[in-house]
Amino acid sequence: MPYREPMGAKTLRDLDRGIDQMRWSMRNYRDRIEQHMKAHAPWKDQTGWARDHLRARLEETPLPGGGLHMRLILDYGDSGDVDYDVFLETMQSGRFAIVGPSADLFGPRIQRRLRELSRGTGIGVTAAAQGWAD
Repeated sequence: MPYREPMGAKTLRDLDRGIDQMRWSMRNYRDRIEQHMKAHAPWKDQTGWARDHLRARLEETPLPGGGLHMRLILDYGDSGDVDYDVFLETMQSGRFAIVGPSADLFGPRIQRRLRELSRGTGIGVTAAAQGWAD
C-alpha cells in the first residue's frame, strides 16, 4: 500500500522553509527589540553602562525528531554585568523599566507574525513570557 501524507502535512522541504522563515523573523525581532530598548530606556545615563548592556538574544535548541525551540531573552547582559538591573526595572513602580515594556510591546507582534508564518505548515507555535502570554 503506497504511503500517503496525513491531511495538512507538508513536505520536509516546506517545514524547513517555514522554520527558516521563523528563524529569520525572530532574528529580525531580536535586533529591532535591542535597538528599541537602547533608544527608549527611560532613564538619564550616568555612565551608559546599563544602556550599553541591554540586549535581546535568541536561543535556538533543536528538538528530538526535528523542529526547533526558539527562545527570545531580553535582559541586561550576563549575570553581574549590571548590578542594578532589577532596581531599574522595579523602582518607582517600574518608572525606569524597559525590558518588561519592550516584551509587552513586541510580544504580541511576534506571536502574530509566527502564527502567520506557521499557518498551514503543521508547525506549532506557542509563546509565553511575563506580561504577554496567551
